[in-house]
Amino acid sequence: MRGVIKDAESILVLDTIHGGRIIEEELRSLGKEAVGMNPYRTLYPPPRRFDLIISPVHLNPSLLQKILMRIRGTRIHDTRTADKGDEGDERSRGTEEDGMAVITHHDAVREIAIATSVFECVSAVVEVTGTSAKTTVCEMISQLLSPNRVLSLTSAGFRYWCDERRTLPLRLSITPASILKAMRYAEAEGLEVENAIFEVSLGLTGIGDVGVITTLHPDYKIAGNTKNASDAKLSSLRNFRGILVTSESFPESAYDGVINIASKHLRLFDDATNATNATNATNDNSEDELLKAVFNLKTLKGTIKGNFTFKCEMKNDFYRNAAELAITAALSLGVQPENLSRRLRAVDHRMSVKKFRGRILIDNSNSGTNLKFLHHVEALADTAAVHVAEGEQCRGAGDSERVLIIGEESEYVCEGVDAEELRSVIERKYDDFCSIIVVGEKFRDVISCKREKIIVVKSLDEALDNAVKRTREGAIIISNVKTWQ
Repeated sequence: MRGVIKDAESILVLDTIHGGRIIEEELRSLGKEAVGMNPYRTLYPPPRRFDLIISPVHLNPSLLQKILMRIRGTRIHDTRTADKGDEGDERSRGTEEDGMAVITHHDAVREIAIATSVFECVSAVVEVTGTSAKTTVCEMISQLLSPNRVLSLTSAGFRYWCDERRTLPLRLSITPASILKAMRYAEAEGLEVENAIFEVSLGLTGIGDVGVITTLHPDYKIAGNTKNASDAKLSSLRNFRGILVTSESFPESAYDGVINIASKHLRLFDDATNATNATNATNDNSEDELLKAVFNLKTLKGTIKGNFTFKCEMKNDFYRNAAELAITAALSLGVQPENLSRRLRAVDHRMSVKKFRGRILIDNSNSGTNLKFLHHVEALADTAAVHVAEGEQCRGAGDSERVLIIGEESEYVCEGVDAEELRSVIERKYDDFCSIIVVGEKFRDVISCKREKIIVVKSLDEALDNAVKRTREGAIIISNVKTWQ
């Protein structure tokens, strides 16, 4: 074992809700004296000294400081700032002699993974983080590699890919510690894993051979509104040594290793004239868009240059951008183009378009959705509603009734929808839709339900039922609810 954990005997693990319990159990298996604590319920840790504190990046620093003051009544040495070589915050950082070290959950997962050799039999690991499109990129990488044995963990589910996709009966979040839980499950079930793909919240753990940062914008605040999420993601690169795949707007100075920039080192072009290279597509659907990937990349096995043609089920910028990142990541592993799947399918509940009870459903209801993404979903409705999933023709989007479904199923999500932001969206979009259906009883008091177009319901299923009842066949339903799917 190497790192901070190696020299620590007694360790306090904060936030047992978001992965801390998994870390605590892993530390005990390594012979450490680990104590888990839920800082949202109590500020009273055991009255004793700890050699190390493991804290999530999203924890409010003032809350962390209160806990540490109760433990020792002194300042701490926070390796999360010290590793960057700056002076840090003197309220939460002292000298190494007078304080305990603090590392993040991301740091701890990396050290534990190395110490326990959980990836010993895995050929390659990919981690994906970012503001948006994380799940879609992960699912697309898994599709591309699916002729091999792939284990994937995303907000969309925990899955094993071997010729066909199988959802595993273990519900896990995308907190960093879930990586360890996923690998333990695969080991216990005897699953042979060649490639492991993980969606990770708020940064990379550093265990990946290839790391992907999809986007850093739109940025948002974390840790009690004290820091930007983008800073946490960039800071996580200090432990990463693999090939970084990212978008064109990424600040290249943030990482001193190999960077493959999608849309620069790999670009996609329409290729309607050349279908011969896509003959091994899983479904010869004429409605799929034929694209050509042209690339010049550094990989784990050397430089690769060339092109190949593939089919993409969805015809919009969101999926094209996600495909660029996914193909760049897959090729960065050193996989030859001829060994990749040649058809990329839409991901359920991620900017997907399908026929739903005679209507067209633009489905972007998932745990990571945001009202800020609504204009992208509306743009998709304008262009993609012409076709349903089976390729059947449907009435043009401009001629159809439209229903907007927004809100949250609060029991399924950690960070909910802001009520004032939701009310603002309703005011701006009121004239654009024949009905606006809000999911979540908590919003009833903050919006006016007296207007005929607006109703409030308890669940997404109830909202979809109401959308069908309020429209005729051919209508367009836009579903952008924050929920676990």
